[in-house]
Amino acid sequence: MPSILVYLVRHGETEENRQHIIQGQLNTQLNETGRDQARRLAVGLRDTEFARAYSSDLTRAVDIDLLKASDWCKQTAQAVLKLHPGTPLVPQKALRERYFGALQGKVRTSRDNPPDAELLDDLVNRSLTWWDATIVPLTGAESIPGARILVVSHGGFIAGLIQGMGRKKEYDIGKAGGRILNTGITILKLEPGGSGSVLQYSNVDHLQEVKGDVVETNVDDVDIKA
Repeated sequence: MPSILVYLVRHGETEENRQHIIQGQLNTQLNETGRDQARRLAVGLRDTEFARAYSSDLTRAVDIDLLKASDWCKQTAQAVLKLHPGTPLVPQKALRERYFGALQGKVRTSRDNPPDAELLDDLVNRSLTWWDATIVPLTGAESIPGARILVVSHGGFIAGLIQGMGRKKEYDIGKAGGRILNTGITILKLEPGGSGSVLQYSNVDHLQEVKGDVVETNVDDVDIKA
């Protein structure tokens, strides 16, 4: 059976990203820059045919205008899928960002997290559980030969997933690690036997014309103290 390629994409920029406000699992919206990033992402992926598409159910990941900004990962995903109308989008709660409890909606003033925040290990385990339940079967009984899968989620979630793949699944992640930029594209190759490798990490070539305006920090990311 042939391998599959999984395109892990972070949502476009939100005003909270620019103001360094921790969003966690708050339902925020893409700002003007984020909407432009999502459109540029869509153009960059227009020639990539996706067999399936998944996203976080938080707004910054889904609508660009089809869902009237109802849900940010879904905003980003819908921008891409406007050029792939035959690919249905499946929003999933498991793809949400790390939960930061009482810190959500605030600017971080220390490196400590509140006691109600999701532990880093719990985030990593959640991401791997989702991967094993949703993506791995696509190389077996539910195989889609040569498929490309779109997954739109959050910087902390994607970075945690890659970290877990290197630590717990022994995938070849190379030097992959660090912050995932807004609309950064990470590509993983998954083999039928269960092995995997990172081919690309947080690539933003589609933002080349506006790269100087990209927010380089991510206060929701996993390099913050667990």
